[in-house]
Amino acid sequence: MKTSFFLAVLFLSFNTYAQYYPEEDFCGFDKALEIALKDAEYKKQYENQRKSFIRKQTEANPHEKSTSVLQTIPVVVHIIHAGEDIGTNENPAYSTIEDVIEDASDHFRHMHSGAGSYANPNYGADTEIEICLAKKDPSGNYTNGVLRHYNPAMTIGAWSGTTYVADLATMYAWDKTKYCNLFIVKGLYQNSSGCGVTAGLYFPGPAADITLYQADAFWWGLVMHELGHYFSLLHPFQGACTNNNCLTDGDGICDTPPVSSASAGLTMGGTCNSPYNSCTTDEDDTSANNPYRPVANGGMGDQVDNVENYMDYTAGCWDTYTEDQKSAMQNNISVFRSALANNGNCTNTTPANDASISAVTTNQINHCDKDFDVTATIKNEGTATLTSATILIRNTLGNTIASANWSGSLAQGASSTEVIAVTIGLNDSYIKVESSNPNGSSDGNPSDNGFYKPVSFIGGTSCNNYSACQTLNPNTINGPGNTTVVSVNAAFPSAAPGSQIEICCKVDPATNVRYQMDIKDENGTDRGDTCFKTQNSCGFGPEVCFYASVSEYNSWKADGTITVTFDPKFSCLPASTPCTDQCCVEINIGQGSGCISDLDVTQDPIPDGTYEASNLVESSSTVPANGDVIFAAGNTVELNPEFETVLGAIFTALIQGCF
Repeated sequence: MKTSFFLAVLFLSFNTYAQYYPEEDFCGFDKALEIALKDAEYKKQYENQRKSFIRKQTEANPHEKSTSVLQTIPVVVHIIHAGEDIGTNENPAYSTIEDVIEDASDHFRHMHSGAGSYANPNYGADTEIEICLAKKDPSGNYTNGVLRHYNPAMTIGAWSGTTYVADLATMYAWDKTKYCNLFIVKGLYQNSSGCGVTAGLYFPGPAADITLYQADAFWWGLVMHELGHYFSLLHPFQGACTNNNCLTDGDGICDTPPVSSASAGLTMGGTCNSPYNSCTTDEDDTSANNPYRPVANGGMGDQVDNVENYMDYTAGCWDTYTEDQKSAMQNNISVFRSALANNGNCTNTTPANDASISAVTTNQINHCDKDFDVTATIKNEGTATLTSATILIRNTLGNTIASANWSGSLAQGASSTEVIAVTIGLNDSYIKVESSNPNGSSDGNPSDNGFYKPVSFIGGTSCNNYSACQTLNPNTINGPGNTTVVSVNAAFPSAAPGSQIEICCKVDPATNVRYQMDIKDENGTDRGDTCFKTQNSCGFGPEVCFYASVSEYNSWKADGTITVTFDPKFSCLPASTPCTDQCCVEINIGQGSGCISDLDVTQDPIPDGTYEASNLVESSSTVPANGDVIFAAGNTVELNPEFETVLGAIFTALIQGCF
């Protein structure tokens, strides 16, 4: 059954985390809460929430099963990606996300396949909370609830001691009073050292109030865990075994037995079916609030650890919230998130006309190729048969460089491909393939129309390409100094002044590895870092490129060998596993004039970069705050009346042209 499969996989996954990263926290909530509570306003809000729940519990009959209003919560899933194909770990398919959200909703209701029955009447609670992918956006238009944001710089982040989480929330989160915002990112780390991998995180406070998930750890169980925090729950091992007052000690939930440490019910010798009792303090609070007070006082007595509870680190056993956890979450929603539930954002009419771009491939061989074919997959997401649509391809500047008028006959859910020839320029780091005008009408869901694909062109009228790979040093796991040297051997041509020398590096690391490596050129100069690699998948991580000067290149190639050194930045690496485990280098040498004559920079705001033309560079757009933009023209840089630079921007105009 599907549920059993996920339980088995995630139990192994969490054990793998523990085996290789014993110092790391799967869930970053405790540290995030500590950070958030330094803000006086949020601390007051947090304390008011705790007091509100205590007041509710003391006014009610303790542990009496309650019936609440069914709370339906609209969820928006934001995927921060770097142009990976839809359906990969880093950019999961809509169907994958839909399954995760539906499974999580079933578990909130304790209506999932295989839901446990418990002798303890406090377990197996139907929380009367359900979640759904939003179908209505803040403007009232249709959405499918999944938004894909192309932002390579934000796919990996350190959430502690930085503004990473707040920045994501500011850039992309929908109204947090009316939508629950979930973010999927490639790499989520507690600190910038690269150690401290975090599988999931709820970061509280008004600047954030979002949950985040590392892409390879996005599953219904972790969604249950992080949304439990979102709805006010703490870990049951909070405060360890102290239980003098079950309303204020530990997690503040009286019917979750105290736990000495994360997953102690398993790690101290227990199993899902026979958990260990890590605390013998369940009976210490003898008040009627505590269902586990001594039997002589009318209670149930001391209990083994509730390893099935979603809020412990016992993923392979997860099955239940308790009745008091239900009360806490219901109280949080009704008192502090009242606009979030039952607001109508889960329902809308699927549009008749909605065409998406669901996949893009190219036959570009290397960065010497400026002319290649793009194969775009157009999919009918609407209810009407799709018979026509326009496909546009835009370059990094936002200019249309190719288009096609597609025609055919696609029922809802069906797809077709279109091959379009393109020519890219020196400034292009990606292309965006867009669909529009389905059946000659406006598109009912523009958010799924665009697909980004990383590309690059080294330039020049002639271009040479050389590459080599080297197996990782087996001592890489020991950290800095255990280098892997890649030697590219070739009869390299001499480079004339103005040539472009691009050196690109990538790593195919072991499964279960997350790490960075310093890239050093032949002189030993640090040229950047390889990107973190997603766990549990072989294959290359993102390519990282740097440029060498003509004099550097001519010096390096003199002996027929150019070397690049990969030096691991950290020692928090697991042992090698069955991937190729190699570092690869590609050297692209572009010579001769590859410059266009005239360039109109139309994208607004203007992305960072150098914009070159042999004659004219002009623009009517804006250089944004913190932007760094260079216009280089052979004859004229023309800044039209609408052109402006915002305070804090760096803008340079040069009359020099390009090579």
